[in-house]
Amino acid sequence: MNISKPILVLSLLITLVALISLYLWNFQRTMGLKVEAYLLSSKEYSHEDIQQIDTHFGKAPLVSTEVIFKDEPLARYFYKEENGQIYQYSSAPVKGVDPDFTYRHLDPVSP
Repeated sequence: MNISKPILVLSLLITLVALISLYLWNFQRTMGLKVEAYLLSSKEYSHEDIQQIDTHFGKAPLVSTEVIFKDEPLARYFYKEENGQIYQYSSAPVKGVDPDFTYRHLDPVSP
């Protein structure tokens, strides 16, 4: 069977895109599970405390996981993994900017 070169290239390209997409989806899912495990074990939250966990790719940091707690639905907390450790690096209101917003779930900053 003789496959033309354009069809072969297109098939390889589609396969490559599918594999990269699958890898990125799995990476996002794994990071979300790591943050969830960190919150449940290290910070002693329960599943009922957490409303939403979403992992996103961005510029800096490259991968960030956003957590919204049920008792504070107007605040977002951002976590990332560095050197095998999960930590909270930022927080922000869900909409807009409010310098007077009081956050309930801030982690203490370590030196």
